[in-house]
Formats: sequence, C-alpha cells, structure tokens
Amino acid sequence: MASRSNPASLHTDLKEIDFLGEKFLVPNPPEEYLGLKYGPEWRIPKKAGGFEQEILDLMAETTLPTTSDGIMGLANRLEPQRHTGSLKVLDFEGRPVEGAEVSLAATTVLTGLVRSRTNTDGYVYFSLPGNAGYAVAIQYGDHKEILYVEHLAPGVDYVYRPDPQNLSGRADALIAEQV
Repeated sequence: MASRSNPASLHTDLKEIDFLGEKFLVPNPPEEYLGLKYGPEWRIPKKAGGFEQEILDLMAETTLPTTSDGIMGLANRLEPQRHTGSLKVLDFEGRPVEGAEVSLAATTVLTGLVRSRTNTDGYVYFSLPGNAGYAVAIQYGDHKEILYVEHLAPGVDYVYRPDPQNLSGRADALIAEQV
C-alpha cells in the first residue's frame, strides 16, 4: 500500500462536530483525513491485528536524523544529547532480545515511521517530540506484536514483555520506569 502524507490544509480550517454531546474541532473535511489516516476502506470495521498493520503501512518511513528537538527518532546506540528514553525488548522467558525490529509511529497524525533493531542488550533508544499515543511494533523470530495505543513520554524508559495469552490488541502494555 502506498504511503500518504497528511496535508496541513486539513488542519488550517477545523470543523466543529458534536460527538456524544460534546463539541470537538476536527480536520476538515473529516472524511479526507480519515481516508488518509486509515486508508480507503476506513468505514469497514477491522479485526485486531490487521487494522494495526494497515495503519503502519500507511505511514512513510522517515529518514530524518534522531534529535530531541521535536523530531521522533529511534536508534540502537545511546546518544544522551539526542535520546529521551529507551525500550528494552524481552522474550517470553524474560531474556533481552538482540536484533528485534522495533517500529515507532505517532498515532495522532501521520508523522512518519522510524525503525531500529535492538542492540546486544535488547535496547533501542528513542527521541519523542512529547507525550502522545504511539504505535509500537516489535518483531523477532516468529513473534510479531503491534501495540497500537501506547502512551509514551520523554524521560521514561520502557520494557516490552510479550504475553503468550494475548498476542494482539494490547494497549498500554509497555512497563514504564522513570529515568
């Protein structure tokens, strides 16, 4: 599926809508935004697992450098002046996973997708522009899980532990530890 951009024009003349008795400002026109964010079949309900992968496929992989000035980044080598936190990937037995592919994307807008592989200690280091919802995909060997709604923040280290009883559809599954 081809990646799409999220035109700024959708956010310059916001539309007020009523949802569950409350007023919200949304991108205008909302249908165009939803089509860009969720694909041409955004009106069709999806099952857990497939939906998350489709969203990641819509996001263009970014090649921007990792910085701490508002640009999201991911790397397997710590650079304290650039990185704002970390993610340690563990396997089903609780051991660090070397070479796991980690993908990170903001779920609020189509800002891009960053990827890295974990280092020998199972870590990737990230730069986050701020507290937000992120999609985190983790893949190693035959295991792949997409955590579509992870609320991440700068200044926090996270640990990923797979759950053999629940292999898809988890939210806020990462364990946070303050840096």
